[in-house]
Amino acid sequence: MRRSSLLALLIGSYLVWPASVSAQMGVHTVSLATDASGDQTVYTAPTFGRVVAIRYVPDATDPMDTTSDLTITDNATGIQLLTATNLGAGARDWFPRAAMLTTTGVAITYDGTREVHDEVPVAGAIKVVVAQGGASNEGALYVYVEGR
Repeated sequence: MRRSSLLALLIGSYLVWPASVSAQMGVHTVSLATDASGDQTVYTAPTFGRVVAIRYVPDATDPMDTTSDLTITDNATGIQLLTATNLGAGARDWFPRAAMLTTTGVAITYDGTREVHDEVPVAGAIKVVVAQGGASNEGALYVYVEGR
């Protein structure tokens, strides 16, 4: 192959090489509807990325009891994404973060006392457990995941 042909091939390959893709934000909507005992367990579709935010919105007609508790985990790994107690009557927003550790398990800090936190990873379905929600009450949960 001649040098000019090889150069043209390399340049042509470079020009059609895909650019890096930035992370995308996905929102998983979870409908909450407790049973007669006030409990519910529900799962999202599998997702992969980092949980950026979680929003709870009570139903306008039959909202969850103010003493409702939420436990949200990665169903595959069991990593805790959020535990919230006594949700209250209004909408709530959370931005879950986990403490960062070194490879030896020591907490990473800014100055020796203030811990460094980062978004929590998820690699599968997200499991949402509602407890003490009141009989047949409803709400919605929006889980924002950066990834896919």
